[in-house]
Amino acid sequence: GQPTGTAGITRMSLLQNLPVKWKLTWFSVLSSSIALALACGSFLVYERITFRDTMVRNLSTQAQIIAFNVGSAVLFNDPAAATETLAALRAEPHITAIRVYTSKGNLFASYERAGSSAAPARPAATAASRGYHFESKQLVLFQDVIADGVSVGRVYLQSDLREMDERVLRYGTIVLVVLLASLALGGLISSRLQRIISQPILDLVDVARTISIQKSYAL
Repeated sequence: GQPTGTAGITRMSLLQNLPVKWKLTWFSVLSSSIALALACGSFLVYERITFRDTMVRNLSTQAQIIAFNVGSAVLFNDPAAATETLAALRAEPHITAIRVYTSKGNLFASYERAGSSAAPARPAATAASRGYHFESKQLVLFQDVIADGVSVGRVYLQSDLREMDERVLRYGTIVLVVLLASLALGGLISSRLQRIISQPILDLVDVARTISIQKSYAL
């Protein structure tokens, strides 16, 4: 415990021994850094939450289109037509797997992107699941297949999160550059403007030192 305490005392001594103008600049930059870091952090969190909602809306729209297009195939027990419909989504680079289940939970048709490690949905879970949920590296969404006003099956749609990760990384890089540039500019402006405050104080200190040394109270 003693080395840590000694280091803390040393840092405090160094801070106390700094010139007034450097203290003012340091505290100004520190307060600006904290404010900017909080603002940038809030921005990144908001961007991530907003983009998650956008992903869910887009994937839900795609799932509804798929459910509408395979409804007749499920109703008339035509897996080949359903598989052909699912294969058309190979142009979507972030969709890793699509599966169509019957109302009894049996796999009816499926599509899986080449090279993906999509985990198959359990039929029991598919029959009971609703809506969507985020997992560690993917977004999973369920959509009922409606034909003639009756639910005849369910679509299981799985998408990776690479687009969201890339977007957050891109925004994070921009935020970091802006943060560093703002701190550099803030430090420069602070060092210039603090002279308005520190110079009269420094002049007063010089006068006080002169009075103390020379005993020239006329000053």
